[in-house]
Amino acid sequence: MTDTYYVDPNGADTNTGSIKQPFRSLARAQQEIRQHPQRGKRPLTVSLRAGTHYLDDTLVFTADDSGTADAPVTYAAQAGEQAVVSGGRRLELTWE
Repeated sequence: MTDTYYVDPNGADTNTGSIKQPFRSLARAQQEIRQHPQRGKRPLTVSLRAGTHYLDDTLVFTADDSGTADAPVTYAAQAGEQAVVSGGRRLELTWE
């Protein structure tokens, strides 16, 4: 098990969440964090890679997502990268 899961707009939710095989969605990373056996025992991180992360559904955080004061769960952009979380939908349009 890892302490850091990676999310990339070009990833896949069937991946492992590693830096080489990142998840595509924040919801998938959230699911993995909630099931992590070390949650609340050591710090865990969800690292968002550069790009726009579109949310397919509402992302709801509860106490199951927070960890503890000594072992927090952190969602943050990858160091040196700019990640945007968007609740909008990306439109694939052909203008005429």
